[in-house]
Amino acid sequence: MDALKGIVAKWNRCVKCDIGKYATRHVFFRGGDAVKILFVGEGPGRTEDHDGEPFVGRAGELIDKMIGVAEIPVDVVGFTNLVCCRPCDGKRLPNRPPTETEINNCMPRLIAMITTIKPSAVVCLGKVPARAWMDRAGSNVFRKIGLLQHGAWFLYHPAYLLRRGSEQSPEYDDTVKTLRYVFAKINEKAVP
Repeated sequence: MDALKGIVAKWNRCVKCDIGKYATRHVFFRGGDAVKILFVGEGPGRTEDHDGEPFVGRAGELIDKMIGVAEIPVDVVGFTNLVCCRPCDGKRLPNRPPTETEINNCMPRLIAMITTIKPSAVVCLGKVPARAWMDRAGSNVFRKIGLLQHGAWFLYHPAYLLRRGSEQSPEYDDTVKTLRYVFAKINEKAVP
């Protein structure tokens, strides 16, 4: 998306947090030019850090599959994270959730992306993005983003679904049903 180039240029070398020093790549966005649903995860994993795009590992493959099952066109979805650097304490250590400081340092970037993309809905994947969104929902900054027609939705993170047996879990079916509902609500408002 061309409109995000300025944001990427501004934040691509950010080292406000130690995770910026360890990042192979800062990971910003994956999606088309007509994003209606923006998915927000907590942070890039090892595959995303290597490839430079969010949700391209196993969890990304699963959410892509669920989007297909929910019959949502690929060109209306986009992906980003609360933080654009892999939350870990060094290259060889496992991922961890981003700290509140890391989230706060990266929040202006996320707000700029949401303001630029102008999605109809934001879908927070997992408890960390959901909690971060809810903690800020009443803030003046979030009120200024008043462009969200359908607000925020909260779904299981696809990595959680993978641990639960993915397609065999009841949470998988709930997630697909919710995705269908969100897409239907967006289209309902778009009909003149």
